[in-house]
Amino acid sequence: MIAAADSVLNDTRATEDEEIRFVQWLAEQISARPEQLALIVSRTALDHRALPPAALTHVVAPGGQFSSTSLFVEASFDCVFLHRMLSNMRGGDWLVEARRVLRPGGLLFVSASQEDFSFAPLPAGGHVHLLRRTLHTAGFDHVAWVDRGNHHFVTSACRAFEASRSR
Repeated sequence: MIAAADSVLNDTRATEDEEIRFVQWLAEQISARPEQLALIVSRTALDHRALPPAALTHVVAPGGQFSSTSLFVEASFDCVFLHRMLSNMRGGDWLVEARRVLRPGGLLFVSASQEDFSFAPLPAGGHVHLLRRTLHTAGFDHVAWVDRGNHHFVTSACRAFEASRSR
């Protein structure tokens, strides 16, 4: 029983460390793009004190459940950050919404962990291949791995222009 409790405690610490690391990474990304409008969608509130003052909007979706952000005008953001939002079948809805609110050529950053893909059987290539395929299917090109931690990774993708989607 103590071993199980230690395992849960270690997992909690790893999650907290990943959260801190993500917020630090996010702060760097936002600082590098001060003139751009950014939308952040996450399951929990992020520590805004660690983020630079910028033109950003943060939407909290408890449990990753989809709720339309249609209050945002189509093509109104330069960057969208989805933090741990793909852990259930509703993750695809977040990708569709991210594509809708991103300007053509805008950047999507997806933060995920291997556990976020427990909703689907993994193809050859595992969660990396599944995420790449999922992003491409949702209308994103130029998928690139930005950062890989032990249990957590961040990828970026560009909103495809309509002409490139018809190919």
